[in-house]
Amino acid sequence: MKDLFIKAKNTLCDNRIFERFFIGATICCFITWLILLLKEGTTSEQFKVFFESTNDLFADMTNVVGWTSQRDVYNNAMYTPVGDKPYPALNYLIVYFFSRTIDMKPYLENEFFLNIYWNSRFMIIYLLFVIFTLVAFYQVVQQAKTGSGKVRAFMAMVVLFSSPMIYTIERGNFVLHSMICVFIFLLYYDSPDKWKRELALICLAIATALKVTPALLGILLLYDKKWKEVLHIIIYGLIFGLLPFLFFKGGFSNILTMLRNMKLNLQMYAASEGCTLYATYLYCDGKENVAVQEILKAVTYASCVLFLISIPFLKIRWQKWLAVLLVLVIAPSRSGQYCIIYLIPAMIVFFNEKEHNLSEWIVMILFILILNPIQGGIWRILDFHMGIVGLVAYMFVRCVVVLCQDLVQVKMSFSHSNL
Repeated sequence: MKDLFIKAKNTLCDNRIFERFFIGATICCFITWLILLLKEGTTSEQFKVFFESTNDLFADMTNVVGWTSQRDVYNNAMYTPVGDKPYPALNYLIVYFFSRTIDMKPYLENEFFLNIYWNSRFMIIYLLFVIFTLVAFYQVVQQAKTGSGKVRAFMAMVVLFSSPMIYTIERGNFVLHSMICVFIFLLYYDSPDKWKRELALICLAIATALKVTPALLGILLLYDKKWKEVLHIIIYGLIFGLLPFLFFKGGFSNILTMLRNMKLNLQMYAASEGCTLYATYLYCDGKENVAVQEILKAVTYASCVLFLISIPFLKIRWQKWLAVLLVLVIAPSRSGQYCIIYLIPAMIVFFNEKEHNLSEWIVMILFILILNPIQGGIWRILDFHMGIVGLVAYMFVRCVVVLCQDLVQVKMSFSHSNL
């Protein structure tokens, strides 16, 4: 009986079982979502996997095309207030070239840009851009995932057709490109090959120049005392973060204007939607409450500090990655649903472990919830909100355990040294 129990435990802890269960479950979720969507038709609530059920299609791209076309984006109050223009210049520089594919005059006269995607020239160029991005992501997953070619291919595909990826593609948001750069950085920042390390630093600089918050991953370089790499990342950061401002009217003076817009943006958008713990509380039918919001904010920041100080003590790669990536997702007061994709690198390398412990079945199920696109019914509860809260709770416990173990070891070493 004991041998049977050990054999069953070993089977359940085998990574091949984890991979098969994860891939099978995520494929089933996607097929179920697709069947429900086709069955229910145009009124299907399955369209809620997209922002506003696609009534705001590609808005993070089309609106920005309009704002950037006159090269004065930070002072452009067309259609929406300047608080909606808070991002670093590299985003707007890239989007500006899309505005060159169409005649912007009628859109500027109407001060309305959402229907830019009706233009066939814009749309074909943009679709090629999206395809290139998805192929790049697929290739990065192929590099990151170990195992057979079939397993790597299935792993990439189930993530590509997951809820956070579908949502992000529909938004047309550069967070997808930022995540790919973050993924490359995590893969190669400690590589023995110099060119890979340098590529990693360039990618982190680009990710930061797109979305700012990935700068936090520089803490991995600091913990490893890679001072030369820190200097390089600062130089690359200045290149990709500052030089694009020169393309726009006002040059470097736009930096202060951007900071003003960032402040206005935080005032405009509360933490009631997206990936914050308070957003999860409201999503679960909680009432608007300032006290609850402040308590959950304190819990969030305490958890983030714990995750960051625990990084040197976490020896398993996926746990170290997840600790810092969770901070990118839950710490910002405005954390859109698309920020979930920052967790994908940790998710992929989680399945590189040859063996798992039984508690990691919980982690895998939480990952499945995060990727699940099914809307409504019981899935209203078992969705990405539950997945993120569960991962935060898991990593909180894991970090406390690791720190306590290290403290005990230090205490024992001190005791032995005094004997």
